[in-house]
Amino acid sequence: MNNNKYKQFDNDSKATKITSFGKLLKLQRDDQRNQICKMPQPYTLSSPYSKIVDFNHKTKIVCQKTDLSLFLDQCNIVCIGDCETGKTSLINRFISSTFDHCYKATRDADYKSSYLEILNVGYNIGIWDLSGEDNYKILNRPYYKDVNVIVAVFDLTKPASLINAAKWMREALAVNDKCDPLRFLVGTKSDLLPKKPLEGLESHACFIAQEIDAEYFSTSSRDDKEVSNLFRRLVSLAFDNSVQRLIKPADYNVVKNNIKNLGVFKQEVKRRKNLWTWLSSCI
Repeated sequence: MNNNKYKQFDNDSKATKITSFGKLLKLQRDDQRNQICKMPQPYTLSSPYSKIVDFNHKTKIVCQKTDLSLFLDQCNIVCIGDCETGKTSLINRFISSTFDHCYKATRDADYKSSYLEILNVGYNIGIWDLSGEDNYKILNRPYYKDVNVIVAVFDLTKPASLINAAKWMREALAVNDKCDPLRFLVGTKSDLLPKKPLEGLESHACFIAQEIDAEYFSTSSRDDKEVSNLFRRLVSLAFDNSVQRLIKPADYNVVKNNIKNLGVFKQEVKRRKNLWTWLSSCI
């Protein structure tokens, strides 16, 4: 990390920093889990993203030369699936490294945030934990829009929840029709199954994942198996996509159609032109 670009405020493990662009970010220097230097690998090779085993070359070059923290939008993740499939436990294990043995149903929606430093660039993460109750399905729809990652969760001990997870994914994609979010199908509670039954279910889950064009992971929140790998993988893919969008010339027609206020539109065009000129000089 280029230390002359930052002003450190304290010396403990949970510090803060100001980037060269004046943006305040939280930094946990001693926690290696918050730092990603290499692209995390997929759980299986039967994935639409299985060929992405490293960050894009241009992404690495730009991140080496400048701090993109100010320009990157937050990574928005939504977790969906039936009740009692372990969505909340999955998120809590990643965010706070905790596991609660007492089940508490999620009402409506719950929000958690985190932070990762990827290729020395700060990247904020927001995770929506949506209720699996049928009564909340209509209320969940606004959360599907403009997300970077959709995570459909099912319980490996309840095969029916796997079929429902595919339905959840299709419903979310039907609402989120303006962008192409990353898709993940995640099985939970792998610690509750013997090896052979687990392998059989994983094989079937991989088939379902291919049908919905998603990457598959098996996890155990209780034993902390593959949870960190899952989130580090999906956040890294989202980060790579976000940087690639930044270093491509802006499609101003698309921007204009999405922004009704002409004054805001002109400011956005100017910002993108300046950003593109600057980023081009870095590559």
